[in-house]
Amino acid sequence: MENCTASYNVKGVMSLCSCQEAVIEGDLRLKDCNIQMPHSLHIKGNLALENCYCTGTPYELTVDGNISIFDCKFQSLAKSVIVKNNIFLYNSSILENPCNLIVGETLTYSYNKAVSIKLPEQAKVKHLYLDNVIIDKIPDNLIIEKDLYVINSTIENLDNIKRVNGNFTLSNCKIDKLSDNLIVTKLLDLTNSSIKELPRGLKVGGDLLLRRTNVKELPNDLITGGSLYLRESKVESIPKNFIIGGSLYYCTSTIEELPNDLITGDTVNLEILKDSCVDYSEEKRICLKNGDIIKNGKWIYITTLTGGMLTGHLYPIRKIKHTKNYTLYYGEIKDNIISNGKDYAVCEDWHDGVMDLCYKKLMLNKKYDDVFSIDLNIDSVISFEDAILLYKKITRACDNGIKDFIKHMETIKSEYTIREIIELTKGYFGNQYFTEFFLNR
Repeated sequence: MENCTASYNVKGVMSLCSCQEAVIEGDLRLKDCNIQMPHSLHIKGNLALENCYCTGTPYELTVDGNISIFDCKFQSLAKSVIVKNNIFLYNSSILENPCNLIVGETLTYSYNKAVSIKLPEQAKVKHLYLDNVIIDKIPDNLIIEKDLYVINSTIENLDNIKRVNGNFTLSNCKIDKLSDNLIVTKLLDLTNSSIKELPRGLKVGGDLLLRRTNVKELPNDLITGGSLYLRESKVESIPKNFIIGGSLYYCTSTIEELPNDLITGDTVNLEILKDSCVDYSEEKRICLKNGDIIKNGKWIYITTLTGGMLTGHLYPIRKIKHTKNYTLYYGEIKDNIISNGKDYAVCEDWHDGVMDLCYKKLMLNKKYDDVFSIDLNIDSVISFEDAILLYKKITRACDNGIKDFIKHMETIKSEYTIREIIELTKGYFGNQYFTEFFLNR
């Protein structure tokens, strides 16, 4: 194996084939170069290639940073490619995709003009970004963990995309339809797309943007967890009994009136045009209180304090589970809600929710700011949430450590004595300091 400690920035011809394996400790940056690769190459920095031609492609290529390829043509990048951060392909073509491709962050294909490409059949990426490409479909075995961005592109078929666990953008794209029962956990942006109608059973956890589309009708079963943007759209009406999790932004050029039973989690933003006869005011909005459950348990209204302002939001829920101390509202699309009967918190899981409720209490109640001044002894009884706050305050335990501890608790009571807390936390971080704190008082 050959180790190289310097970063390269060369032109001409460069060979790394003097050995079967090569490791470059820093960056490898090549321009206007014909490069010969070894069988195995590990770059611990970034790989940047511009206007290069590659021969003798490696079987294995590992890059700890980013791969950036500008104006290059390769027969193959490598048989197996592992990149911890991003791959950027700008005006570059790779005739043969890797058999195994793992990208820790974003895989980007971007071109100055429309180019027909073939996406890797076997790959795992966190985000996929396509700009000015022509493709038949997203391969079934191309795993996209989070966001899918398709811009200025043509796609023949998206029927196999059933769920996007992040943002889904189809802006300025030629695509006729989306698959029925599509779930997008965050933003769905269809701006300037050729979509003519929304699919049945569409669920969007974040905002839905229909700006400059040909969509004229909203499905009755559409779920929008965020805001709905209808400005510069052709939508003619809003269904009766319709619910929008966030705000509604619309223009009176196409929608002449809003249904009286429309419910929004936040404001209705009306762009009134000249000669408009639409009559709407914020006073017509149905008023909700924090924790209100509507539509037969299908939605819950939660208020949050952001930037000194109290704002509301509606969250779609699929089921409700009651425990002795908490109520967990399972999200229909992504977000869950937890409540202790007084406060509410948006969370990914039960343990995160408990921690969030503790922090809410901490912000409102300063009684543990000075733990040396409080009148507690080893037999004092405190609530479960107070126990978390007190332990964190005394031991400086981190959030992840406390969450992990809670996950492994077999049962949770509403109250604990200090003595019980000491017994429960034996062998865990901070137990000795917590014990000494009370035994030495």
